[in-house]
Parts: sequence; C-alpha cells; structure tokens
Amino acid sequence: MNEIANRTDIPNQKTAESRLKETLKELSDIKFALDQSSIVAFTNEKGVITSVNDKFCEISKYSREEVVGQDHRILNSGYHPKSFFKEMWRTIGQGQVWKGEIKNKAKDETYYWVDTTIVPFLNDNGKPYQYLAIRNDITERKNTEALLRVQDKLAAVGKMAAGIAHEIRNPLTSMKGYAEFLQLDEESEERREYLDIILDEVDRVNSIVEDFLVLAKPKIVQLKERNIVSVIQNVVSLLEFEARKKSVCIHFHRDQEIIQVECDEDRLKQVFLNFIKNGIEAMPNGGDIFIKTLVDSNQVQISIQDTGVGLSKDQLAKIGEPFFTTKKNGNGLGLMVSFKIIENHHGKVDIESELNKGTTFRIVLPNKAV
Repeated sequence: MNEIANRTDIPNQKTAESRLKETLKELSDIKFALDQSSIVAFTNEKGVITSVNDKFCEISKYSREEVVGQDHRILNSGYHPKSFFKEMWRTIGQGQVWKGEIKNKAKDETYYWVDTTIVPFLNDNGKPYQYLAIRNDITERKNTEALLRVQDKLAAVGKMAAGIAHEIRNPLTSMKGYAEFLQLDEESEERREYLDIILDEVDRVNSIVEDFLVLAKPKIVQLKERNIVSVIQNVVSLLEFEARKKSVCIHFHRDQEIIQVECDEDRLKQVFLNFIKNGIEAMPNGGDIFIKTLVDSNQVQISIQDTGVGLSKDQLAKIGEPFFTTKKNGNGLGLMVSFKIIENHHGKVDIESELNKGTTFRIVLPNKAV
C-alpha cells in the first residue's frame, strides 16, 4: 500500500516542481522586463531603501552603496511642499497604491522628473511591510511642456511687441531730442534736474522697447568659438565696482582656464550681466556671488549663485513671465530675453531658490572641445 502511495506522490511532486519552476521563470521574466523599462526601488516600511536596479543608479548618479540604507530624501529637489509627501505617505501607509509625478535631484545636482507608482506589500494583518516604487523618466516631456508654455508667452509678447514697438520708438526719439535741446539753454538747476529725469525715463522706455523687439524678431545668432572663461571674466570686471559699492563680493571658480563654446559673445555677456546684476540687487545688505564653471562630457555648466533674499515657490514658478518681477523698477523682460538667448544657443537654464537663502541660475551650453 505504501509503495502505491509513493508511486502516486512522485508524479505529484514532479508537477509541483514543474509549476514552481514556471512560477520562478515568470517572476524572473517580470523582473527582467521591469529592470529594462523602469526605475525600480524597494524600501522597508519606514521608507529606508533596501534595493535598487541599474536604471535607478543611472538616472540618480548614485551607486547602490550610496543609496541603500538611505531614504528618498537623498533625492529631494525641494520642489514639492511637505504636504505633497505627507499625502503620499498617508496613502501608501493605508495600503493603497499611490501615483504621481515627482521632481528629483541627482547627485550631480541636475534635476529630473519621474512618473511614479508606489505599491505597498501587506502582511497578514493588512499592514505594509515593504514598498515597491516603479518610476519612469518623464524629464524630456516635462521640459517640452515648460518650453511650450514659455513659447506661448513669447509668442503673445512678440505679437504685441511687433504691433506697438515701432510706433512707440518714433515719439520717443522726438521726446528725447526736444528734451536735450531744452537742456542746452536751461539755466535753472531745478529745471535741468527735471529734464535729466525725463531723459532717464525715455531711455528706460526705449530699453523696454528694445527688449520687446528682441522677443518679437529675435536676432539671428552668429555663433563663433570663444573661451567662455574670458567672457565671464570680462563681465565680472565690468560689475566689480558696482558690487563693491553694495558690499557684494564676486567669486569666480573654474575647473579649467580655457573652455571653448560656440556662442554670440555679446548676447551671452547680456545674459551674464542680467543674472549677476540680479544677484547684486537681491543682496541690499551685501553678500557673496559664486560663479562656477564645470565641463561635463559634451556640456558646459555655469552656475551663478547669490546669498540674497531668494524667491518663494510661487515667485519661482513665475520667473520668465512677461512683466513679472520682484524688483521695484523692473519689468521682467530682462530674464525673459536671457532665457531666449540661451535657447538660441541650444542651451537651457534651471533656477533654484529658497527664501532668505539665495538663488542659483544654472546655465547649460553645448561644449566645443578644444
């Protein structure tokens, strides 16, 4: 009887082994598919990272050894409010799947966006004991969306500019000419002061019109190979006197003395002047501006960081919009024009800011190897 039972058990055991192999093969295939297509990370119930795949390391620029044992705050870009993560933890803590888009910061301080799904694994008591985060890189899509928003705004401003800029310029020229003519024979000091104010305001309006024209009909960029270090040094020398007057110290650090880029030198100087002057004006009680260059593969990164008043998240979101400014006498077009210039150089600008801690402009340009 026992022999018959044993004979019966053997086929059952082989069937079970076969099913187990099939299940393991299926799990292996699923893991392979996930690793090929997605950024994967496992954490314990407290959010401590226990395992990541190669794509996680590739996009975050961290090694496994650097992230395992840490939590995801190591990737925090500062973009999302605390309430965002609080709601996420409330959802997954209740055993529910959470989905959303997150902006992270890599080890090299570049930013990237991921479409994220977090799946809780529940124990017998229905409590999460582990989380699986599956992410997909959507940085290109988010950058495209942001670019389209900016282009829409530029198109609106450009359309308006094309219609009114030339009409404004004609009376401005007459106003300036007659004011200068009146100055020639004016002997009253008070009246001369009034005429100086009129001329200053005419120049200010004319400057706004010039910015309008750049947006309406962007100048064709004439790219020539230049040493970006020399370009920045030239701008720093122009602004050093103004900076010292306001107790601001400008520090310029570079990893190389010669960094070749193809650029329109005058237009890039305009960008650096805008960003550095913004930094100076953001520090009414003095401070420091740190300018750094870094060559990374086929890119040149230039960061301009101040220790000034900084921007709120709402203000940061509006930077680059026409007529949005935090300056008393600003119009917001300077930054808008600067972004357009960098775009015409096939580059990009990222801004990081925090209230009372300062602002950093990061410019990325294609590198022209020596």
